[in-house]
Amino acid sequence: MPTCYVCDCEITENNTYEEHIILNALGGKLVSPSIICATCAKNFDSIDTSLSNQLNFAGLFLDIKRDRGKNPNIKVKQDITGKEFLLKAGGKPFTVRPIIDNQQDGRIFIKAKDENEMRTVLNGLKRKNPWIQDIDIEGIINKANRGQEYLDQPFTINIQLDNTTFRAICKMITSFYMQNGGNRQNILHLLPYILGESQVNSVFHYYPDRTLTSTNDSFQILHQLFIQGNSTEKIIYGYVELFSTFKFLVIISDDYNGNDFYKAYSFDVINRVQIEPDINLNLCKDSILEIKESQQENINKFQEALNEFKFFIYQKQSEQHISDIVQESIDDLFTDIQESAIPSQDRVREDFTT
Repeated sequence: MPTCYVCDCEITENNTYEEHIILNALGGKLVSPSIICATCAKNFDSIDTSLSNQLNFAGLFLDIKRDRGKNPNIKVKQDITGKEFLLKAGGKPFTVRPIIDNQQDGRIFIKAKDENEMRTVLNGLKRKNPWIQDIDIEGIINKANRGQEYLDQPFTINIQLDNTTFRAICKMITSFYMQNGGNRQNILHLLPYILGESQVNSVFHYYPDRTLTSTNDSFQILHQLFIQGNSTEKIIYGYVELFSTFKFLVIISDDYNGNDFYKAYSFDVINRVQIEPDINLNLCKDSILEIKESQQENINKFQEALNEFKFFIYQKQSEQHISDIVQESIDDLFTDIQESAIPSQDRVREDFTT
């Protein structure tokens, strides 16, 4: 029977837990029901939540799918105006609250994100103001101007990859190691760090000389995990890559006495499919020492990777926007046209040139 790598209890039907090795909140699909018991899984909620909170923006902008739930909205504030917005799936902005402006001529200007919010505002005004009891709410909504606005001012999303985040990364690669038949004795010293009982860090920023993988002229956004045991160097180390942008090296053991091995996993986040891994680091102890001592250089590479990721998001959103415009034009083209009828050339020219 499998055992929990945290408490070493036997995992049964009564305490089984389906562990997302790469978090569901990040769009991960790699799961295992045989490495952590349900009781111990609760001890990791805080670090898993911290990691997902830091990287939620990536899943939101890419509009990735999850096994459970949806990407939560993110509240942002424009750097210059201070206006607050909610970013929804695909990074689409919406006002946090409706705008109600009493005009000098007695009219009331209302700006709402959708019909339901407009209806709520009008009902509220109707309750508070006896003089507008007779307003036709549905009529006003039907006559309201509809449109889309684009943010013309930048906003900032803060990312803090702190010790709590690193503990979640360490837990991720430890789970991957144990899922692939790892020896619990080789990871026991990591558990106090993962659980927050020790400050001895085994996780480091690491950016090998590779960027977003390009296949068939299109970028891939990947989650990747890699572990390797080297009997000559007496080390086990792991590599974690999330959204092809957030990359970490984890030292699992520097006193390894087993056989050589390596395991790799690659997942295409956008298309939701596992792909053939193309990663083999083959690091020695001296190389790992250099990585530990060159963290500032790797942090600089992280900034470069993040800029590349932002450019990818910009391209994806631009392509989606163009696609939406074309689809709206097609929908407008066939409005009021009877089934099986062919629109005239003048109608086609009008809809696609205005």
